[in-house]
This record gives sequence, C-alpha cells and structure tokens, in this order.
Amino acid sequence: MSSKSRCKWMKHRTKTAAAFSAFLAIWVVSLGLVDPATKIVVAADPATSDGDSHELVRNGSFADWTDGAPDHWEVSVGAKNGADEPTSKVARIKGPALMLRGDAKTMAWHAVSQELPVVAGGSYLIEYESRTKDVQREGNQYDNCYVGVASSDKQGKIIAQGFDDVAADTDGWAKHSIAFDVPSSAAATKIVIFLSKSGILAVRNVSATGAKTDTPSTDSVLLANGDFKSWSDGRPDGWQVTMGANNGADAPTSDVGQLDDAGLVLSGNASTMAWYAVIQPLDVRQDKSYTMTFEVQSDGVRQQGSQFDNCYVGVFQLDAAGKPLDVAAEDVSDVPRWKTQRIDFRVPQGVAKTEARIFLSKSGTLRVKNVRVEEAAPRRPFRRTR
Repeated sequence: MSSKSRCKWMKHRTKTAAAFSAFLAIWVVSLGLVDPATKIVVAADPATSDGDSHELVRNGSFADWTDGAPDHWEVSVGAKNGADEPTSKVARIKGPALMLRGDAKTMAWHAVSQELPVVAGGSYLIEYESRTKDVQREGNQYDNCYVGVASSDKQGKIIAQGFDDVAADTDGWAKHSIAFDVPSSAAATKIVIFLSKSGILAVRNVSATGAKTDTPSTDSVLLANGDFKSWSDGRPDGWQVTMGANNGADAPTSDVGQLDDAGLVLSGNASTMAWYAVIQPLDVRQDKSYTMTFEVQSDGVRQQGSQFDNCYVGVFQLDAAGKPLDVAAEDVSDVPRWKTQRIDFRVPQGVAKTEARIFLSKSGTLRVKNVRVEEAAPRRPFRRTR
C-alpha cells in the first residue's frame, strides 16, 4: 500500500519539527577548511560520474549488518527520557529491513543516520518504504517517528530540513519520497531514521538520487581515476606517487597498493622511515567553489616515535613557489567503518596550483575510494514534495 509523503518544513514549528532540529544539530559535522596548524602536519612539500541516477545511499536495503548495526549507517542515541538505559532496540528484520522499537520503559532512543555525498546546490530525491505497529506516545516521550533529511552550514547550524511523520503507516509497507534542493551554503546533509516513542518503526529500500535536470554532468567531474580502478606498474593512473615525509631515512618506505578491484591502500608501521603521498593536480578556477567527496576507512592508525601526525584526504592550494595558501582536509585517522566524507572548498586569488592529496605518515592502514571533485553550482533551497 502506498501513501503520500507528508513533509513538515521549517516554517511549521511543531513539537516534532523542533525535536528534529535539535536532534540534527547534534549529528551534523561541519566540513570545510581545516587549520593546518592543528590537524595537518606537512613534513615536506611533495614535488567518473555514474550519471543522473547515481545512488547515494549505501546499504539502503539494510541487508548488510556488522555487530548488530547496519553497515554504512551510524547508530547513536538521539533522545533521552532522563536516563541512559534501557535503550531502544535496533535490529534487522525480514525484508530485509531496519527495525526500531521501544516501550514505556525505554529511556534512551536510538536513531540511525547516514551522511549523503550530495553537492551543495544540487537537487535530489529520497525514496523509501516504511511501516509501523502500535506507535503511541507515553509519559514524557518525545513525539518522533520519522524519516528525515537536513542540511547544515559549516558552523553546524541547520539551514534546511524536511521529514515524513510515518506513525500512521500501519497497513503494510507504504512508499514515501522527499524531494529536496541542497542549499549552496550547505556543508553536510544527512538522512535520519528516528523513533522516540512506544511501538515499532520499520524502514527498507532507502534510496537517494540526483534529479535529472539538476545534477552535475560528467563534464563537471574534475578528477581522473577517482575510483582507483586503473593501475599501471603498481601505481594508480592519473595520480602522482611521491615522497611526502621521512623520519630520518629514505627506507623502508610505506606501501601503496590497490584495494580489491577499486580503491587505494596506504600503510606503514613503526619501522617505516619514508612515507608516500598520492597527489593529483586539479583544473579549477579562481573564485569558484567546489566539492570533494570520497569514501574512507582506516585501521590501527596511530603516531609512533618521530612519525609526523598525518592521515588525511584533502585539497591543497599552492602559490607559485609551491607553498600552501589554503588547506581543506579531513583527518581520517579514526574511521573504523567505511564512511562517505565531503569537503567544500573555494579557490582564492593568487593560487597557482590546486591539488587533491591523500597522505598517511604514521602507523596503520588508510583505504580510500570513489574520490570525486565537482564544481558547486548555487540552486534553490529545499522544496516540499507534491
């Protein structure tokens, strides 16, 4: 059975919408410029689109789970009724589907979210199916039973949001959709599934795709071999592999390898003395804004001895002498599960060269795949589904 989407936007300040805003404020991570003095230590200055229907949600079927949590989704407490436990239940059910469940005794309520690799200014469509059973508010529970999406700026402030209250989906699986335009100033956008009152909420087949008229064309993709599928002589085509730092000797060197059929692996240990950086120049224009998205996962990354504290994916803006004018990067030292990350950057005046850089100079393993850089075009804000 299908039901029409019911979107409640920022101008409708219901209790549920207010709770949605407060909850999302905790979840959103601001991306953008990283202070190189605190997050990146540069030891030495190292000398394609799938089309409009590209799927943005990973494991939207909820078929894959690890240690009681759906792969590529984050499970965290979104609301409390005065205590840390008992907590609501998160489980995989037949379908497959995600199930959230709680009752009058539940004190802490889990939410399930995933950051989407959207482009600021882009237009997108979220589709999913949901069903509920015996959902009711008891005592001082928060009035939440929804699937929603929200964008925030670099300060973490919610600047656009929309959600479906799906508590009434009791007659079998109901199909929903949320159409939204990501504001040009957005730094992060997340989809969130949340129940904070008694009953059962089940969700399956979550999908997010770009609208055909608004998503960037393949011509706007500025990075070659971002999926790392193409390699020659043990090096990724289109990328430069150069020495980025050493701890007093030129060998042993860190390892650069291919991840299965598509992906990059950088690794080293306490005995590694010289560390490789993987770099690609970007053909960007001054005073234009761009977005980098990538998937990343890291294992056992830690600083040992005299190692430099670097484990990042980012964009460096260089002057004519090769000195950094600006840096936008993400420290990815602690990403135990595959996660999609996003970096927004603007090319300032005076930049002679812009580079995408991937670098590890401490013990552990860094894995990166599906790197994309696209020009960010301003478009309209969120719109509600009709």
